Amino acid sequence: IQESEEMSEVRLHREQHEKKQLDKEAENKASWLKFRNKLVIDQSQLSNPDQRFFCIDNLTRWLRLKTNQEPTKAARQWHLIKKAFNDEVAKAYRDAIKAHWRETKPERPKRKGNNVTTKWVTIYAYAGIGIEADENSRWATGLTLEEAKRATKHGCMSEQGYPDWLDALLDSYPTVVIPIIVKTFRSEWISTHDGRSDFLYYYRNSEKILPPEIASKLFDIMSRNKPGRLHSLKCGLGIFQRMALSQNKKTRLKKWIIIQFEHYLEHDDKEFAMLYLMLLFQVDPTYALQKLHNWIAAAKPEAQNEVAAQFIGGVFNRDDSLLIRLKMSQYKHLKT
Repeated sequence: IQESEEMSEVRLHREQHEKKQLDKEAENKASWLKFRNKLVIDQSQLSNPDQRFFCIDNLTRWLRLKTNQEPTKAARQWHLIKKAFNDEVAKAYRDAIKAHWRETKPERPKRKGNNVTTKWVTIYAYAGIGIEADENSRWATGLTLEEAKRATKHGCMSEQGYPDWLDALLDSYPTVVIPIIVKTFRSEWISTHDGRSDFLYYYRNSEKILPPEIASKLFDIMSRNKPGRLHSLKCGLGIFQRMALSQNKKTRLKKWIIIQFEHYLEHDDKEFAMLYLMLLFQVDPTYALQKLHNWIAAAKPEAQNEVAAQFIGGVFNRDDSLLIRLKMSQYKHLKT
């Protein structure tokens, strides 16, 4: 069957594309082999400041392909390098990335509209601290004060998640670490932009006991500053619930909650008002029940069931044992 001119053009185009792909793959393979052979012969490239980042970048990309993990986790599998290179190259990579975080200035990701850009030097610095922490459970005690400060800033500013090694730094250098954590938490709490909330998530969900010195700082932030987003306040409810509050703090928090509840109620922002009322139930359930009663009573008759349903729905959709114990028998008093 004679091939049409149109089909011939399609075939030629496909063949040219396939050839380019094969040529590119062959070129990449040759480049990798050349890179590998040079490193196996001379690991000093990883300690040379002018060549170190290039080597770290290439080896971390190899680890990402090998482990199918994100860069910060893939880098911590550095032992795998010895299989494709050798033990000397693997150890040189480990030492290089540990030196890298000490010499790299901590930076926050750059934001422009909805685009967020994080530098690779920042990502590798975060990974390097993880590698160091993996080697020794007491790694933080061997750091200088300046190193501890830099490591904390890398963990708090890079937005790569709450570091699993940050608590070790906190235990060893609380006076250095706490102010940086507090600044990061406050930034997340008041932020009006959709973005990372690593510290809000961690302090809401962590199974570890909330350190008193951290709890006190978080309490001050959340009881003095409006959350920038509904999501932040939802996290805040969980964080407050984890705190052992004195009567003075409960009194102070109650005043703050009432002010915010009335504000959002006045501005017809039901979502924020609902959450502040749920928080009030954590502090003073009896008073909160009366507030809910007043809210429903003030609504138009046709809207009263909706307000009650939204609140009860919000309570039972959350994993707050205190609020879930709100008896339906109690709720019946709302209509009496």
